[in-house]
Formats: sequence, structure tokens, C-alpha cells
Amino acid sequence: MITFDEKLYEAITKRNSSLCVGIDPLISNFPLQLQKKIQYDLEDAVEEFCKKIVQATAPYCCAFKPQLAMFSSIRCEKVLERLSNWVVKNFPEHILIIDAKRGDIGSTAEHYATEIFDRYNAQATTVNPYMGYESLIPFLNRSNKGVYVLCRTSNPGADEIQNLQLQSGEKLFEKIALTAKEKWNKKSQIGLVIGATVIDELKSVIKLCPDLPLLVPGIGKQGGSITEVIKATKNKKNTLINSSRSIIYSSKDDDWIDNAAKEAQKINGEINNLQSSYEN
Repeated sequence: MITFDEKLYEAITKRNSSLCVGIDPLISNFPLQLQKKIQYDLEDAVEEFCKKIVQATAPYCCAFKPQLAMFSSIRCEKVLERLSNWVVKNFPEHILIIDAKRGDIGSTAEHYATEIFDRYNAQATTVNPYMGYESLIPFLNRSNKGVYVLCRTSNPGADEIQNLQLQSGEKLFEKIALTAKEKWNKKSQIGLVIGATVIDELKSVIKLCPDLPLLVPGIGKQGGSITEVIKATKNKKNTLINSSRSIIYSSKDDDWIDNAAKEAQKINGEINNLQSSYEN
């Protein structure tokens, strides 16, 4: 059976892309031509928006990352269910990551894993490791699925917890990275979430865990630099660089689909050009 690591590498190399497009349905940012539709058929408007974004950006990316709370907060879980199964069926070379950041134990964790991998048919998800290995077991039991562990996130206040210095001399995020590499990654499933806004921490994690896949959010609207990320990751073939709102909300006008495609193409081209400068 193909491992998640292998599936990820294949997606990146086949698509010639490390770009992951985040699917965050924020209806206040929807294009004007869908605003009226929202008033009488919210689900249909959200589904139309998401599917057209996927179709427009698919040629320039290797992964899609719907954010679960963005769907559930507007009572559109059924839309996400239809969307995710449609993506898996129609874009089989792409990776589907459900961004859920789940973290619990026992039967609750089992239900979270069932939700993500069975209901939404995801190939990978994001998890919060705060409750330890027990909270990861139900996800890791799906041996061909990817599990991206929150390690050092891109929000400004993350250092309050994640950069705490431990008695061992490591910082907490470094301990998480090492534990993920040495104890949790038994079936080549584990990846780490490291923000594009914390380049020093990104470099530290790469030094500690050079072979682990990375999911790097925070470029674009959050202020992360593609150039700095590529300087740190070079041409790693298992790093996903996520961009969401700068692509999917690049226009509110009638050209919103074309603009999303152009922005995805631009970002992917920038990533590829920078990565090529580090090829042997």
C-alpha cells in the first residue's frame, strides 16, 4: 500500500507544484454575482463558489485545504461533504486536506477521525497534539492517511506557548517536532504545520526533522514571504505552501474565476522559479 509520504511526493512532482489552495468560504468576501444567490440558497452559492475555485486553480496546485470551521459555522457541512468527495473523484492527482485541528482522546477522537476520513473522504488532516499520542492514535490508525501536527503556527501570539523553553533546553515546538519524528511517524504519515511568518522556527524544524513533510500556511494576507520560505525549504519535494484568501478572493467582480486562476498561476510560478535555483 502506498504511504502518505509517497502519495504526497507523487502529487508534488506530477503537478510540478508545491502550492496548496486553501478553501475558506467567507461569504462576506464572495463575488458580487453570488451575493444575491446567498440570500435565497446559501448552500448552492457556497458549493458553486468552492467548485469553481477548485476548477480554476487545479492546473497550478497539487493540494486543496478546506477549512472545516468555515463550513460548519454557516451550516454548510453537507456542502463540504459533497465538495470533498467531488474533489477526490475529479482531481485524483491532488491531495485533499481537511483543516480541522482536532485534538481529543478516546471515543471522541475516534469520531473525529471518522468524520474527517469517512464523511469527508480526506487524504490528510491537521491535528492538535496538546493531549499527546492518545489523541493521534485514531488518525494514525488510518495507515494510508496523512496527519499534519500543529508544531509552530503562524499567528503572532503562538510564541506564548509554542516557544516556551523546556528544562531539556528545547523549545516546546522543537520537542513536538522531534517527538513526531522519533515516536509518532511509524508509517510515514506524519507532517508538521509550520507558519511562513516564523522563518527562524521553520529553519530550526527543518534542521531537526529534514525528512518530515511540512505544511506551511501564512503567505500572502498573513504576511509570510514565499522567498523566505523557499530559502529555508529549498527544493524539498514534500513541502506544501498554502495560500487561501489572496487567491480565492483576489476579485469580487465578474472576473473572479479568472483572477483566482491567475493568482494561483503567479504564486506557483514564483515558488517553482525559486525552488529551481536550489536544484543540483
